[in-house]
Amino acid sequence: MVKLKFIIRTGVLVLRISENKVRYYKRVGHLPKGSPNLEKHWVKEKERFSAYAVNYVENNKALDEFKAIYWKLIQEHIELTAKQVADYYKQQYSNPAAQPQKKVSAWTVDEYKNSVEKYLETVILREKARM
Repeated sequence: MVKLKFIIRTGVLVLRISENKVRYYKRVGHLPKGSPNLEKHWVKEKERFSAYAVNYVENNKALDEFKAIYWKLIQEHIELTAKQVADYYKQQYSNPAAQPQKKVSAWTVDEYKNSVEKYLETVILREKARM
């Protein structure tokens, strides 16, 4: 059975996805607002921020929503292993700017019907530039 738990691992808040002794981690440090101090404000037993933390209501809600996504996946697909659950929402390109763009070429076939002529023009221009 796959289990979910928020923990602090090497100073970073993560969601631990575990099954037996196999464990996978998803970083959730980007979710809390106001950068709360994990050492002071994280309640390990409740897996929540304490009431003394900055924006604790919003932060706890964000963590609950993040965990609910994986919990729903586990409930709907009991056959999945911890690795499959951890890898389920991986995206090939997490940054939309890093996605490959379709090349739009401006040339037409008519322009290059006689490509020897274009080649010769280029060569002549280069030779003139050398002189």
